[in-house]
Amino acid sequence: MKKKLFFTWSGIGDNLVLMAAARNYQRITGEIPLVGSKFTALAALCPWLENVDWCYGDKMFSAEAEKIKKRSSEEGLELVFVTCSGYKPLLPDCERNVNIWPANHMITRYVERMGISGDVEIEIPLQLPQYTTVTDHDVCIMTGGMQKYKAVAPAVMQKVVNHFRRQFRFVQLGGRHDVLLNGVEDKRGCDLIHSLQILQRAKFLITGVGGLSHLARAAGTKAVILQTNGEPMSYCNYSGNIVVRPVGACGLCGDNLRDPQHQPCFYGYQCVRDITSERVIRAIEFHFEELCSRDRPMQVEYAEADPVNGLEDFYLSKKTLCCDSAFYRGEE
Repeated sequence: MKKKLFFTWSGIGDNLVLMAAARNYQRITGEIPLVGSKFTALAALCPWLENVDWCYGDKMFSAEAEKIKKRSSEEGLELVFVTCSGYKPLLPDCERNVNIWPANHMITRYVERMGISGDVEIEIPLQLPQYTTVTDHDVCIMTGGMQKYKAVAPAVMQKVVNHFRRQFRFVQLGGRHDVLLNGVEDKRGCDLIHSLQILQRAKFLITGVGGLSHLARAAGTKAVILQTNGEPMSYCNYSGNIVVRPVGACGLCGDNLRDPQHQPCFYGYQCVRDITSERVIRAIEFHFEELCSRDRPMQVEYAEADPVNGLEDFYLSKKTLCCDSAFYRGEE
């Protein structure tokens, strides 16, 4: 039987989730899983897996895919694309697909798709050195987002910074092209290990859903998550975090009636605009002591094996629609 090489999308969050799923795989089976990730610095902090850097999402969705398939075959490996997304046809008898969200946490769903049953720890236990203790007033903040339904307006974040500027020293993390806030220490674009060091000594993080929220969990730091209705709350949250959700906005995406990644929003992303600075400020003030505590209740879910067939989901994902596709512009 061929050894399986598990890989996923190329986002930071997706790869951290895969590494966490690999830890559960090793804990349940006693076997060291083989993983493909370009984030070699993070994989080096995961002694429970073996990583290769020649197979990962970006490469498999590029012209290099055939070379990777050939190499894996020569080395006796079966490529397995793992994702927590499900897929369904956009319309009956339609070849184009849309995403559907799982009912459980991302980590649990990855474990299920890796073909394993058992209790899953919803944790990202990177083996980090203790860089420093929390001795300052740093609060980390991020303004960007990979998709429109994840990106809260920078003006909202700026008002939060303005309100707490005498109480905290803010450090802005994220992509180098994110909108820079006033009154913050600019650490946009710093590498992942440096970001982990900053997060590990911070009181907490303020961010939308995305890779940085998973990185904060790996650093042992709680977060205020500004989560729109684009994803169900159980999908990517961690125990101990404080979640600010929209009030009164539609729930079509979270109920799998729309796909926010591949279908345009009918309501102009109202659920993003419903997350106001006033609501974020109230959440921080009300939960301040809880946020600063390092206590994190262990969250456990049960995984029921639902193994993916090799690259099956990889090919299904390639048939998903983009919001700006010709299909939606009426050109097909």
